Formats: sequence, structure tokens, C-alpha cells
Amino acid sequence: YGFYLQVGQVDPANPSEKPKRVSLPPNANAQTIDMAAAEQLLRLPRDVGLHPETQTMIIANVGRFGPYLKHEDKFVSLPKNEDLMAIGLNRAVVLLAEAAEKRAANQTILGQHPDGGDVVLQKSRFGRIVQWGKKRIRLNKTDPEPTFESAMAMLTPAKASRAGSGKTGGSKPTTRKAPAKSTPRASAAKTAQKAPAKAK
Repeated sequence: YGFYLQVGQVDPANPSEKPKRVSLPPNANAQTIDMAAAEQLLRLPRDVGLHPETQTMIIANVGRFGPYLKHEDKFVSLPKNEDLMAIGLNRAVVLLAEAAEKRAANQTILGQHPDGGDVVLQKSRFGRIVQWGKKRIRLNKTDPEPTFESAMAMLTPAKASRAGSGKTGGSKPTTRKAPAKSTPRASAAKTAQKAPAKAK
């Protein structure tokens, strides 16, 4: 995913503990970056400030796909002309609001799920997605526009497939017993019974 900074090396005695790493932002030059800039990046993620509406922290960070802002469970990629280390609260709030408007324009609420939450049809550059909570189902290009009923049918096949399991009270699958293997002695006895008696 490109250049990154790393503090220390992997300890061969404890390889599960990874050293701290941070990807270089697109505007950083791997050939000219100095220690001061490296220390700043290694302090990421950084707190930008509390969102004025939700009073939850907006966080700035950089990942494999570049710099981004995070607010609650929403992620917004930063434009290339934005400085990750310098972006302030006001600008961050504007970018989050613009991203929310864009998401709202590209989604349709199909209905309310019986277990709570909206069933949503989301349209993005990757195609159409039916979403309920964290469950997402990608539609093919040839699939018709989903209704609430067809979306619910897509979201609930896993429950239907579990209905026949023993844990949920369904009937257990029947198993056929393998036929008993005949022993040589038993086979000989059967042959003796079938053979005609010899004339004296």
C-alpha cells in the first residue's frame, strides 16, 4: 500500500507484537521526510475536536487508502488538497456534513426492519447495495430495483437455513444404517442350505 514509517523492528521472540506503523500521506515525500515530520505522523491518530452537534470526537488519521476523518461510525476521505496534520474543527465539520448529504442523496429507505433499524438501498460507484445495520448485500447489474419485501427476502435466508437444525427444534436428518457385512462362515452356511442334497 505504499511507503510507511515504523518504530523499531519485529521481535523474533514475540512476533505477534507488531511495531507501530503509519502510512505516509500522498503529499509526503519518502525521500525527503525528516524526523520532525515523522514524529508528527507517528502521533496519529489525532483528535481534531468535539463535533458541535454530537459532542463526540472527530479523529484524523491515515490508512491504506489515504488520510481520512472519523466521526462516530462514519469515515470520510480527505481531499488531496487537505493537510491531515493541519485540518481544523470547522473544516472537518463541513467535510463531514458534505459527505452526509452525498450519502443521503444516494440512498433510499425501503422500510423498517422488524428487529429495528432501516433497510436501505445504497447506490455507490461500486454498484447498488441493500443494507441493514452491518449486513450488506451487493446487487448484480441485472437485478431489478428491490422492494422492501424482496430486500427482506435477501436479508433473511440465513435464518431460514437454520430452521431445520436440531438446535432450533427442526427435525433431525435421518441416517441409513449400512448393511451388515457377511462373514465367510455365514456365507458358507447359506450356500450349504441352498445346495441340493446328493443322491445316495
